[in-house]
Amino acid sequence: TIEYIINNYTYEAGVRKLKEKIFDIIREINLRCITKSNLERPIIISTEIVKEIFSNKPKVTHKLIAPKPHIGLVNGLYATTVGIGGITIIETFKMLADSKFALTLTGQQGDVMKESMTCAKTVAWNLLPEDYKKKAIKECEDNGNFGIHIHCPEAATPKDGPSAGAAITLALVSLLTGIPVNNKVALTGEIDLNGSVHMIGGLDIKIDGGKQAGVETILCPKQNHNDLEIIQLEKPEILEGIKIIEVETIWEVLNHALMDNDLKFQKYIG
Repeated sequence: TIEYIINNYTYEAGVRKLKEKIFDIIREINLRCITKSNLERPIIISTEIVKEIFSNKPKVTHKLIAPKPHIGLVNGLYATTVGIGGITIIETFKMLADSKFALTLTGQQGDVMKESMTCAKTVAWNLLPEDYKKKAIKECEDNGNFGIHIHCPEAATPKDGPSAGAAITLALVSLLTGIPVNNKVALTGEIDLNGSVHMIGGLDIKIDGGKQAGVETILCPKQNHNDLEIIQLEKPEILEGIKIIEVETIWEVLNHALMDNDLKFQKYIG
């Protein structure tokens, strides 16, 4: 019941609001004890009673996954220093630009995240089959240069860190190939120019936040394997009802996250 109150009515780093909600419940129960002589004892405070007492109070709204797969839209994952996690939606669209494939970034990305986007653009381009590269270049020649707009909604909230690199790369590949991304998949992991997916922090918080958003499969770096073992040992409930796939490279990410396709991506390394 307390977990239900936290997830639906407080969802904060501390317990101040939780204490307020518990006091509200106790106050209401005391009032019922005074005014209703036929009240059954002991009183069990179930989630149904909480819903009844808080029927006129607003619930916390969690960002949820898109209802269907989209081209260029990916579920990233975030974790805050105060222990709150969830999905970071990454949207990509083509737009007119002064130069070919110029990036326009919105959504309050920090410097590190912006650098990740530049790295992701290089990786995504090198992954494309040659005919897709030629098609993109010809599109620029025929219709004028197009750039890529990358946006992370909830623009008032600052976002930073390298852990969205793999997700941004996936979004760009999806946009440039026209292959939708599975809306029930979320991922986290830093990307390098070789296409390797590197360790991130806050994995337990990200997994829990992804579950709240309706994610069914999470891709995480294989370098975080020890973290997964610790979660399994100390917080096994976090892993219930969700599939975790460990990945080492962007090619594995594309295999698990893109909708069915027969495209052969470039193995430009080695």
